[in-house]
Amino acid sequence: PPQKSTDGIALAALGLGKTVVDGGNCVRFCPKYPRHLLQFFSTKETIKNAQQFFYALNLNGRLKHTSDDNPEELVVKHELIVAEKDQTLNFVGSTYSAENDAVYDGISRKGSRVVTFAPILKNNIFPLAEILNILLELGSWGMGASVEIEFAVNMRVPPGTPKEFAMLQMRPLVISREIEELEVDNVEKDDLICQS
Repeated sequence: PPQKSTDGIALAALGLGKTVVDGGNCVRFCPKYPRHLLQFFSTKETIKNAQQFFYALNLNGRLKHTSDDNPEELVVKHELIVAEKDQTLNFVGSTYSAENDAVYDGISRKGSRVVTFAPILKNNIFPLAEILNILLELGSWGMGASVEIEFAVNMRVPPGTPKEFAMLQMRPLVISREIEELEVDNVEKDDLICQS
């Protein structure tokens, strides 16, 4: 309480959404109550449940992708030290101090880094929870059902420029899997309502 099942849940991770899709450690929170981070109720659970690595595009190789390529080759797994060096971890990181057996918001102290999204969810350096809450409500109203949203946020923007939130996709939340597989490749052009 006061959270209800109808309030929705957000899953957020540093880097590409592969962490979320693959079921990796990410931050779960209710957009209405972003400070209620139940997975981080103790220091031990924070270390166990916090994201310890992230995925990013491989920008050192070739950028042109052909149909023969394995898409996984374009994605690289990195330790958090990489995100700390490029200052991306500043926006989502916390620090575990073994000396005090405590987790502190931010990364200004010495210790092990973990991703908790505390600077965003607790200190509100970006209104992520508010944006998601509005989109969940509008999406549910518009589709007449609970929705699932894929999104991305760019915090590394030039000084004086607003941070960027991008809604990548919104769809009705599917509770169970469809028994029948949809085939969309063999549809006659005259039968199409919309094509993109």
